[in-house]
Amino acid sequence: MRNRVGNMLWGLFFILIGTGFLGNVLWDWDFELFFDGWWTLFIIVPCSISIVQRGPRVANLIGLSIGVLLLLSEIYDVYYWEDLIIPIVFIIIGVSFIFRNSRFYKDDYTYTADSTSNHKENINFTKDKEEHRQYRSYERNQATAVLSSRVIDYSNQLFEGIVLNSVIGGSITLDLRNAEIKNGANIDIAAVLGGVDIVVPSDVEVVVQQVPILGGVTNKTHSGVITATIYVNASCILGGVTIK
Repeated sequence: MRNRVGNMLWGLFFILIGTGFLGNVLWDWDFELFFDGWWTLFIIVPCSISIVQRGPRVANLIGLSIGVLLLLSEIYDVYYWEDLIIPIVFIIIGVSFIFRNSRFYKDDYTYTADSTSNHKENINFTKDKEEHRQYRSYERNQATAVLSSRVIDYSNQLFEGIVLNSVIGGSITLDLRNAEIKNGANIDIAAVLGGVDIVVPSDVEVVVQQVPILGGVTNKTHSGVITATIYVNASCILGGVTIK
């Protein structure tokens, strides 16, 4: 349902732009797309739609805040708008820690045995057809890196899922090569001006769903015999995720 609403919003966005230009041609409207700060729409609109589709997450909230503040700094000649970005980023991260065990971090993806999810993507889930699983991100650990780097090694440990936030120069490396990986483990990633590297065993399949905004996920894995599947939900705003 959320995915459908998000697609409708994208459609309305482009319809409005097209209607504006059409009005300029047919009815002598004064429609202007390139107003002061127009480029911030490429941050604001995707982040807003991401909130509708996936709910409020660290990445889309930070991205929306950055976009709005940059837009205000372009429209109004007030010097301190851009100076508010870093404090707001820290506030959002702090709030995410407080509400990490609540619905704020609820993951609404449901994976079933017929290779579909409740968002209708084919995820190659090949378990028994009676099997039906739900994975909730609020049940998992969380790691955040801001202007720092972290290495998380799950060697000889059970890996059931994690939430990773890499913000403003942060870097996180998640090493799962020697981990005992639970089939269907879910990784939520927010990469905002930061980067995340994930290293997985060769017998693990990685299924990626992403919201890329001037960033994205690179999946370099090549699975042979698959013993487990990991699901990665990533929001990348001027940041990147590499899976290898």
